[in-house]
Amino acid sequence: SKAEYDKVLMATAVDPAQLAAMAKDPAVIAAGKTVFDNKCVPCHGAQGGGTVGPNLTDNFWIHGGDLKSIYMTIATGYPKLGMPEWRMVLEDKQIQELVVYVDSIRNTNVPGKPAQGEEYKPN
Repeated sequence: SKAEYDKVLMATAVDPAQLAAMAKDPAVIAAGKTVFDNKCVPCHGAQGGGTVGPNLTDNFWIHGGDLKSIYMTIATGYPKLGMPEWRMVLEDKQIQELVVYVDSIRNTNVPGKPAQGEEYKPN
């Protein structure tokens, strides 16, 4: 389908090395927090502990915990699970900033929703 093809194209365009470099920049993390505060708090909570959506502060991920997987989850969404397709709303730069912010709150273990998915182990 066109939607699947689009996802494949997008996945090949995501540069994990670029995201990792951005993750070292406090200004990018701060920009990502602003996007998070404006768009993500209703489902993931003010500190990322999860409400309707999963807890983003543990080390368990439903759709993969590497930076590219987080990017794809935000960009293409899982509409059947209630996760919007944010690429229709946000600019690519904002999605990158969000990925970096979400990565920054990983393992802060805010009390909230119990862990869901698989534990992420970097290669």
